[in-house]
Amino acid sequence: WDAVQGTLLYTLAGHSGAVNTVNWRPDGSKVVTGSDDYTIKIWNLKSLSLVQEAISPVYSIVVPGGAAHDIDLKQCPVGDVKDTLVQAYLQNTGKYPLRIDSLQVTGTEAPQFSIISGSPPFEIPVGGAQTVEFRFRPESAGVKSAFLLLYTQATTIRQTIRGEGLASPI
Repeated sequence: WDAVQGTLLYTLAGHSGAVNTVNWRPDGSKVVTGSDDYTIKIWNLKSLSLVQEAISPVYSIVVPGGAAHDIDLKQCPVGDVKDTLVQAYLQNTGKYPLRIDSLQVTGTEAPQFSIISGSPPFEIPVGGAQTVEFRFRPESAGVKSAFLLLYTQATTIRQTIRGEGLASPI
């Protein structure tokens, strides 16, 4: 599917039963499908070919659960630096260990934000959490924002980071 247009791009034919679970690699290179026909199939999305197949009524696709939240670093004078430690920013809400491969700040105002500590890669145990320290260094007055992209072994989590640059009094 084209996520923007909502149109069908390709059909991966091969299951004889209803496909009831799908998961893909964050880099978009492969997808795993599970079906009522008791098969799990791994597909290469670049070549649109079947890479591997397994058949069993007891297989299931295990997807770790991760959660994060938007970050508001509040106000900081232009030219100053504000470091903020966010306790339990990343949480493992699933039943399996959660691997965080990468954490990136993106967007046009991303250079005003950075990750100071708690940088991946790391693994969060079941029920565990990871503290992350963020830095805000506003270059001009006004509200600034960027996206935080958290790449796990199974998905990408997207959150927003924001802060407000305060002009110096004259």
